[in-house]
Amino acid sequence: MLACSAFEYFDHTSCPRASHPLRFIGAVSLPPGYKLAHYEILALTPLALVSAGYFIWTLKPLKCRLYYVMKSLSDARVVSALEEHQRGIFSAADLQTALADRHPASFARRVSSLTEAGVLRRFLRGWYATETFHLATLSQRVASESYVSFGNVLARDLLIGTNPQRQVMAVKLGRARTYRALGFEIVHLGIAPHLFFGFETKDGVRYANSEKAVLDVMYFHLRGQTFSFDLFSDIDFSRLEPARLRAYLERYKNPKFVSFASNVLQLP
Repeated sequence: MLACSAFEYFDHTSCPRASHPLRFIGAVSLPPGYKLAHYEILALTPLALVSAGYFIWTLKPLKCRLYYVMKSLSDARVVSALEEHQRGIFSAADLQTALADRHPASFARRVSSLTEAGVLRRFLRGWYATETFHLATLSQRVASESYVSFGNVLARDLLIGTNPQRQVMAVKLGRARTYRALGFEIVHLGIAPHLFFGFETKDGVRYANSEKAVLDVMYFHLRGQTFSFDLFSDIDFSRLEPARLRAYLERYKNPKFVSFASNVLQLP
């Protein structure tokens, strides 16, 4: 334990050149030439005057702290160069490809350095974001079979007032999931495959059109989902296309839902 502590303390507080060996007392015996962390053991001398079983370790630094600082700066430049294209979102696989590092321990250390420096922030396991990132893109990448809907689309299309800026609500195939991190929230509500329609893709993200977003709100309202706006008083239904709504309602198999939606939307 003494040796490990000394390694950590030394590695984070100085930057010796490889030609300058360092020495300290350790309680573990390893053969000369053995490489440990970023150092090579040159010699171990028994220290009988202090206590039996202790040695003077003579080590040669293989790579100094400056090497890792420079490596982190280089990695930060790589992330910065890709930030716009990635819309601020990086999966672990993205980073491994960008940093060209297939060694798990080395890759983990480099990512840790980027997060410690604030270049990246961990949103959830395997997903990282820069300081400014596109939340809808993260939602799409976390659940590829999904589309943004509800208040995010209705606010975009001016059917309601403002919508929470730090939340994205989307429809997905499969079970519902909610992710919260960094002060943001992604809500994925599960839907049956035959109702997975009514969206278009923009900049790699699927978005519902206004008509499908309204029907999604109604559909999940009947299942107890709450929203930041009121279904009956806050939505401007006059901006919707009745023909598209009728065509969409034909794809719903629940007659009670079709009747409810038709009445709220005042469809003939």
